[in-house]
Amino acid sequence: MRLRLLGTVAAAAGFIAITASVQAADIAKPVKPAAPVVVKAPVLLFQGHYFGVVGGYGWGATSADSITPSGFVITPDIRSKGWLAGITIGSNWQSPNHVFGVEADYSWANIHGTGAWRENEGNEPGLNPWDSTTRAFGTLRVRWGHPFGTVMPYLTGGLAYQRTTVLWDYENGGDGDPDRTFRLSPWGWTVGVGLEVAHSPKVSWKVEYLYAAFPSRNTDAQFSDDTPPYRGVKFANNVQMVRFGVNFRFP
Repeated sequence: MRLRLLGTVAAAAGFIAITASVQAADIAKPVKPAAPVVVKAPVLLFQGHYFGVVGGYGWGATSADSITPSGFVITPDIRSKGWLAGITIGSNWQSPNHVFGVEADYSWANIHGTGAWRENEGNEPGLNPWDSTTRAFGTLRVRWGHPFGTVMPYLTGGLAYQRTTVLWDYENGGDGDPDRTFRLSPWGWTVGVGLEVAHSPKVSWKVEYLYAAFPSRNTDAQFSDDTPPYRGVKFANNVQMVRFGVNFRFP
């Protein structure tokens, strides 16, 4: 009986010793920490300063209101169309959901049209032909866009500049009598929409539509010392355009 009891005690002691050694081994084994989760920062494709080139097609209308020495109101209207091409520079500040920017551009243009004055007394439509020509166009605008990956639709608006003149052949038929050149108001406003697509973080393409309006202003209409002066001429002009461009970003 004593021998059996001693065997049982020895077996129990051995089991306890084996269990303790296993637990000690588990405690001594280092636990490998979990790998940290890396969250990639979003790529800001439209962030930063840029310069580029722009070109497209423009069309518009030049109108005038005038009163002759006899009191008859003259209301000419002329449609112009042509091309424009130039340079642009700007800067964007981008958050994950919005892009705010400032952009300026200057274009050389040839937006031209011809027409003739009409008087309320029923004169022929060909009386006193005249030309309207826009030689330069520029803007200074703010932009707001919402990026969807590499594509960003945007709204834009601000100041507009034009160099537009009207040449009036004062005598009917253009027979060499005095002409008069009117310079239209150079400053106006513009609004538009566009779509910009990022080809890479350094290059993007865009297409945009702009509408620009230039208010009328009074100007003298006397052509020579022996002709009576008009009471005033008010010229106004508006231009619409579709432009394509490419922007290059730099640090």
